[in-house]
Amino acid sequence: MMTSILALVVVFFTAIAGLYGYAHYHGNRKPDNCPARFLKNRASLGENAKVVVCIGDSITHGTASCNCVDILTERLGKMGFHFVNAGIDSELSYNVLQRPDEVIGCNPDFITILIGTNDSNKSLTDVAARKAIRQMHLPERPGAEWYHSNLFEICRPSCWNTQASRDSHLSADSVSTSWRLPAISF
Repeated sequence: MMTSILALVVVFFTAIAGLYGYAHYHGNRKPDNCPARFLKNRASLGENAKVVVCIGDSITHGTASCNCVDILTERLGKMGFHFVNAGIDSELSYNVLQRPDEVIGCNPDFITILIGTNDSNKSLTDVAARKAIRQMHLPERPGAEWYHSNLFEICRPSCWNTQASRDSHLSADSVSTSWRLPAISF
């Protein structure tokens, strides 16, 4: 009887470890259309292809949830758009600010930014904040004001130094007008 219970416990913990390993592997695996792979294959794009870099956290990365970048590729790829997935699981707005070079290197025509869920989650408790500071190498505790400051910097055209960022005020104005949404000017 004791041997059966012990065997069951071993099987249970082995299964848990396997599931954790599987989730960790897929969560950290770079998408097929990540910036590094895009740069290796850029020459194969047509001259008229419009490059869209999608930067953000796991929602953009798409391995732990719905892959929105793949959906955009499926729907708009036929219209000459090429999507680059620059999403990284667990990232906060501060981490996005630390990696503009990978976006700039893609020389995008458009940039989408979807970030903030982890900023919010990591600011809810002291334990989560301390863990984020340690694991994500943050210089300060996540919070609403810091997120707002980081988001402001992310949205500044000078952060990205690309044609897309230089034209960003035109895109924001046209989108806000056609969708009747407020636009934020920088």
